[in-house]
Amino acid sequence: MAVITTTFTPTAELFPYTGLTQTVREQANLARAEVKFNIAGGTVPAPGAGNLQRILLDCVLPPGYAYTLLNITARVGASSNNFWDVNAEAVFQDQAGAGAKTEIHHTLERGNATTIGGLDTGTAVGLLNTGGGVIFNGPISRTDNMFPAPLLTTTFNMIYELRERIPSVIFNTDQVSPRYFADFVSAYSGPTACTFSMHAAFIQYDIEQAYDYRINTPVFVR
Repeated sequence: MAVITTTFTPTAELFPYTGLTQTVREQANLARAEVKFNIAGGTVPAPGAGNLQRILLDCVLPPGYAYTLLNITARVGASSNNFWDVNAEAVFQDQAGAGAKTEIHHTLERGNATTIGGLDTGTAVGLLNTGGGVIFNGPISRTDNMFPAPLLTTTFNMIYELRERIPSVIFNTDQVSPRYFADFVSAYSGPTACTFSMHAAFIQYDIEQAYDYRINTPVFVR
């Protein structure tokens, strides 16, 4: 059995904040911009019989600034049932690899399922479409979780979301890009081809601001 990895490295999109002059913004220690990453319907090929599928997300942030993670959501979709782990491991580093001095680990968790046929499945651990429109409404074990299976459709979706913000500030003074990685893995071998979509947003500060107490508090200063 092998683990077949499909890597996505989306391009950073910068959205500068407006409304204040640079001098006023810096004196007030307000964020300078938001950096966003987006993937819409990226292709994840089937790994082959007996193999596990792994999706690796690699977000490379512009160097020379400080960042906090604002939010991230992701979606794995397929046209048939697939078994995927309900949690994705994520790490936010001041640089990639062994040279990282600061790294924050957390998990992305499966979001609540939608209401299907009047049945609220939000508390279910997982949903299984057994064919003929029959829905098994969890709880299934962590590694047995399947895509939520909406009735009368051919698309199966697993939604991942950040349940709690991580308020720590990440930056690198050596003009090296901070990195955000997230790891999504199938729970059983031989899944079918999938699609992958995601959206992530980071608040960008000047590095000088990263030392200010107002930014390093549990409440975000935007």
